Amino acid sequence: MERYTPGVQDKTPDDAWVVGPVNIGKRKSLYEGELIVIAFHNKDTSTRKKTLFGELDGFAGYPGVYYHMRHLDEFSGKPYFYAGQAHDLKKRGADGRVNDKNIAIFIKMKKIDMDENWKQHLEYLMIEHLKQLEADGHILVENTRDENPSNCQPHVKRKIESFFDDMEKKLTEIDVWCKEFAKAQNINWTSEKPVLIGKRSKGIHIENAQLFINQNGSSYVRIMEGSHVRYDRGGIDNSDFKEKESMIAKGILEESSIQGALSYRFTRDCLISSKTRASAICLGKNTFNEDDWVI
Repeated sequence: MERYTPGVQDKTPDDAWVVGPVNIGKRKSLYEGELIVIAFHNKDTSTRKKTLFGELDGFAGYPGVYYHMRHLDEFSGKPYFYAGQAHDLKKRGADGRVNDKNIAIFIKMKKIDMDENWKQHLEYLMIEHLKQLEADGHILVENTRDENPSNCQPHVKRKIESFFDDMEKKLTEIDVWCKEFAKAQNINWTSEKPVLIGKRSKGIHIENAQLFINQNGSSYVRIMEGSHVRYDRGGIDNSDFKEKESMIAKGILEESSIQGALSYRFTRDCLISSKTRASAICLGKNTFNEDDWVI
């Protein structure tokens, strides 16, 4: 069996492989929806934006939910999945949170706008499903925060859950959760090359962290399981502090110590959404400075 490796494919005549739009939910009702799956072949961000703008014309102005997926781990072949919601799916498709990923999936209602209850409860169900897939060994989850279920009426929740079940059935039929997805669609991924970074100081021990910098200037950092990071808050912003607290609450970070100093230890590999946030969570600093890291 061919190895499933991370990255994106540049040597193809097409910019992307597209499935959909696919109908989901109760047919010919107010609660009928559709989804589209876009797997990028071209690494260039501007090309991806053009692809998304063309394919997402029917999603412009529609609120909804989405997944994105990227491949980093060439040893296990497990992709990282993220679930979220947006007020305008086409605009979300064009921003840096999606257009630098390998696969993007967008879901909307066809006849009515997806309201806040629908978006909230679907996002909750999506993240819970991703967590189960991770527990079963199929994928890794990039969301570091859990979402609460909607407080809507029980009969509304039943409609949302029925919609979600059909949505996941369609995605399973496409094999989007399967690590053989790329092979099945004749996509040969190539590896992205990260910069290895690390840090050793009192209460901090980080080795072989991976810094990825995209063409559009965005970045993300993969911190490896077993890394020890700063215990106290330091001088970081509230949003970064809340993110760190969420990681502690979820068990991604656990209280520990190293060489006699208190620390937090990563219990699994974790993606952090930017190099600045990585510096905040790991080092207690609001900015990323190369002098703070061993590169």
